[in-house]
Amino acid sequence: MHFSPRERLCAQALLARSFYEDKADRDLTSGISCPKEKAGRFFLRTRQDIVVSGLEAVSFGFKFLEGGVEAELLKTDGDRAAKGETLAVVSGPVAPILSCERTVLNLLQRMCGVATLTARYVAASEGLVKIVDTRKTLPGFRLLDKYAVRCGGGANHRLDLSDMIMLKDNHLAYSGLSYAELFEKARREHPGVPVAVEAENYDQALELSALKPDILMLDNIPAEEMKRIAEALEGKVVLEATGGVTLDNLYEIARCGVQRISIGAITHSATAVDLGLDA
Repeated sequence: MHFSPRERLCAQALLARSFYEDKADRDLTSGISCPKEKAGRFFLRTRQDIVVSGLEAVSFGFKFLEGGVEAELLKTDGDRAAKGETLAVVSGPVAPILSCERTVLNLLQRMCGVATLTARYVAASEGLVKIVDTRKTLPGFRLLDKYAVRCGGGANHRLDLSDMIMLKDNHLAYSGLSYAELFEKARREHPGVPVAVEAENYDQALELSALKPDILMLDNIPAEEMKRIAEALEGKVVLEATGGVTLDNLYEIARCGVQRISIGAITHSATAVDLGLDA
């Protein structure tokens, strides 16, 4: 996989802000220890088994302060890398490489963490359903979080609030309208925009399915009840399980007959992987 132009710009902007925050251009330690003419070669290695994501950022991240830095990428985003494998070789003036090191690694560790966790959920589903993300992303990082989900074999839900209309209980409570009235208003005022509705039990799921939503979300519904819903609505609507999904119960949910499972944890609870830049 490769960054789209928009994702690349997002990564560059995040790095630029982070370099400014870290005062990378005023690195006192590198300034007193690394002569400007000193060149070196560094190896970006993983210290655990991972799914790679964000590696392209190495190419422009380490060049931020000095155009003479070169990066040879040995892996591609979406690849798996075993503990100890080299992902890239970075060479050139030592001082700017060391000044940029922490910031570039921070971005990579986050993205590889999301991709690696997503891959675990995808594997646990055993191909029965599509694993999709949510909007529970790190603020300012959404494009890259969602890119990392794709690197891990998952799929993206709506990118932002303009991509899809998603009717939930809070909207219903304050609208003064019924679900049917809200749904009709959504179709009328925003033709062509996908509409998802959220059900919390068997009876509500059957009732809302009659509206013919693009996605019927089954929120925190027990597996047995979800299975009954899937059997009753087979082929009539796309069913998405959401809420309370873990690696321990994912396979049970995947066997219920839903087509999608949305999981906030793959972005909001991903742990940064262990990467290092070794001389």
